[in-house]
Amino acid sequence: YVVADEQLDTESLARKLAQTLPDYMVPAFWVQLDELPVTANGKVDRRALPQPDVEAQTAEYKAPRTETEQLLADIWQEVLGIDRIGISDNFFALGGDSIKGIQMASRLQQHGWKLEMKDLFQHPTIGEISSYIQAADAK
Repeated sequence: YVVADEQLDTESLARKLAQTLPDYMVPAFWVQLDELPVTANGKVDRRALPQPDVEAQTAEYKAPRTETEQLLADIWQEVLGIDRIGISDNFFALGGDSIKGIQMASRLQQHGWKLEMKDLFQHPTIGEISSYIQAADAK
């Protein structure tokens, strides 16, 4: 949430923040407000903050090309609660976090695949991460 008098260039702001913050801490969605809503005590009223328009701020949709990419897209849709996810959409930009990453990896495991969490953090799109998925060892 950003309060500013003029329309912000969120891409420039994100690049500036990326110089000092890790990628996962740079906001994926921006909501510009005239002022932050506050409670009677003067604190930010988080319940009154509008939800970001996720669909308007996501990358151009690129459909899954392989069975692995389709499986990942289906699992991400389920875990993140989003109707359509393409191969260039960023897991963290869509609201993913480490807990949802673990849920996603668990669902992959149920389908006979495994994924290291470090790979998800380094390659957060379906197009990038699909080559890091490995068949789970049969025990």
